Amino acid sequence: MAVNRRKLSRSHKRRLVDMTNRDCRVVDRMVEAYVAWREACYDVSDTYLVWCRAPSEYAGAAFVAYCASLDKEERAARAYEAVVRRVGARLLNAIFS
Repeated sequence: MAVNRRKLSRSHKRRLVDMTNRDCRVVDRMVEAYVAWREACYDVSDTYLVWCRAPSEYAGAAFVAYCASLDKEERAARAYEAVVRRVGARLLNAIFS
């Protein structure tokens, strides 16, 4: 829907700018959460390779590091999921309100 900006009152313009700024912050948080999750995924891959290639005397420590990276990836995935759900809820609210 096109908006004729000349007909918008000053308060409407301000609300539009505020909404745009809030939307940008939400998208920024979503991108940051995605990047954190992907970095955690790479860490899982790296620690898995270290564990697989570790000599037997270091395999236990490498496995602990791998498990820790899995936990970190899971936390990052849940954080990303939460942000995506909030964005989805905002979109649905904007569409149906």
